[in-house]
Amino acid sequence: MPPGQNMDDWFTSLRSGMWKLFFKLNCEGRVRCFKEFFPLLHETRERVLGKDREDFYLVYLGTKPGSEKKGYGRALVEHGCALVS
Repeated sequence: MPPGQNMDDWFTSLRSGMWKLFFKLNCEGRVRCFKEFFPLLHETRERVLGKDREDFYLVYLGTKPGSEKKGYGRALVEHGCALVS
């Protein structure tokens, strides 16, 4: 992820399609996801990796329903791990 770009900033949400989640959740779900869960992930990353580190990390990974159980997720994670090791 480019420096200065958070996993939950507006540009990342737009590119990933995560913005659609806002419209799929009810009011309580939006609060829990966008006001509690995402900030908690961001704070935990800073606490574990440090505030200034820009290491590779993967928070979300998903596939389309027709692509499940075909090994695509595993291949992506293995490829990413090979790049950073």
